[in-house]
Amino acid sequence: MNRTTLLLALAPAFALAACGSQPTPQPTQTAVPTPTATINRLPPPDQETFSKVLAKACPDADKVVIATCKANGMGATSFICQFGLGKDKYLRNTATVDQKDGEYVLVDADKICAAHPKGKN
Repeated sequence: MNRTTLLLALAPAFALAACGSQPTPQPTQTAVPTPTATINRLPPPDQETFSKVLAKACPDADKVVIATCKANGMGATSFICQFGLGKDKYLRNTATVDQKDGEYVLVDADKICAAHPKGKN
């Protein structure tokens, strides 16, 4: 046997000997995530609910005939609502509804009410 063959034959033994001589690392403590507080979110208002919110904020506006609302972004507590008033069966108008004390509230009610007086649609 020549030296090269002998070294190649003993190389795995040296590698195993080197691996076994090191102490095993101790497991480290990992931080346990604490649960975050959850926000009580209401679902998007349906047409009936949005109609009540708009009627409460704008008693002089025409009746809502069609409405659809969706979340104003991921994790948001406000909703974008598109709606039609009076004889208008199309979603031409937009309003933002937010949550306050577990109820829906129309954002910028004065602006929305001024833009939709009774008989305009």
